[in-house]
Amino acid sequence: MAITAEQLPDGTFRFHGRANDITIQKNKALEPFGKQVLNYGQVLRLLPTPEQAQDLNQQIGNARFVRNRYLEERIRLYQEKKLSLGVETFKKEYLPKLKEENPFLRRSDKFALEAALQSVDSAYRNFFSGRSGFPKKASRFKPNGNRYTTKHTNNNLSLALDKDGLPCIKLPKVGKVRIVLPAGKTFSCLCPSGTSIKKATINRQGDNYEVSLGMETVIDQIHPVEEVSVSDILSADCRNRINQNAFRFKFSAQTVNWIFFTIIIDGINLIGCNNLRT
Repeated sequence: MAITAEQLPDGTFRFHGRANDITIQKNKALEPFGKQVLNYGQVLRLLPTPEQAQDLNQQIGNARFVRNRYLEERIRLYQEKKLSLGVETFKKEYLPKLKEENPFLRRSDKFALEAALQSVDSAYRNFFSGRSGFPKKASRFKPNGNRYTTKHTNNNLSLALDKDGLPCIKLPKVGKVRIVLPAGKTFSCLCPSGTSIKKATINRQGDNYEVSLGMETVIDQIHPVEEVSVSDILSADCRNRINQNAFRFKFSAQTVNWIFFTIIIDGINLIGCNNLRT
């Protein structure tokens, strides 16, 4: 399904449709407007109440539990029947029963559980492509077992002010959690007009919590620069430095026969500046 872009009266954009390669499709939809998508992140420190900290711990533990069970089932099924167990199959055939057997999972943010399953699938892809080792279980004593990720839908993730006017982030199943503004930033600049939160990863380190936000905004289209060879850049830089007296050596009146600049970049040897005189 193709993605379409609609420009709103305030100049911001709204997207319609779905696609696997979502960013590529959004950029295609924005081409007639001379715009493109920019994805970036920012990290905010959380100041949860004791009750909210308990809720965050619950989400982290549930995500770790489901991730490990999916990995166990995937390994078992392959060892016994030489079959693969995909994320969608696990969600439909295994996860409902897992929730019945473990009632605490019912308090989970469903997107956090889905993200936990996707992390196992990504680990397998990295393993088969040779980018990492075989997937391992998440441990509560390691970073991968002390975080969970949720995604934005129906305004379930948002930055807001609480009843006392203090900055907060709204998290599913947790509520509004106080945040610490980064130095030199105001609340309004955290999420300007036209910028949206796509996902949030909550990390726990000891008794400290932080949230990493995946942000998306629309900017003017960036056009690629003209191709320039490495040797052209180095030659120009060499002339520049000499003309500006960047090299502050004291030479005698005698002729300097050779000054070698030997720079090896991707197999290019640049030897220049022959017969310079003071």
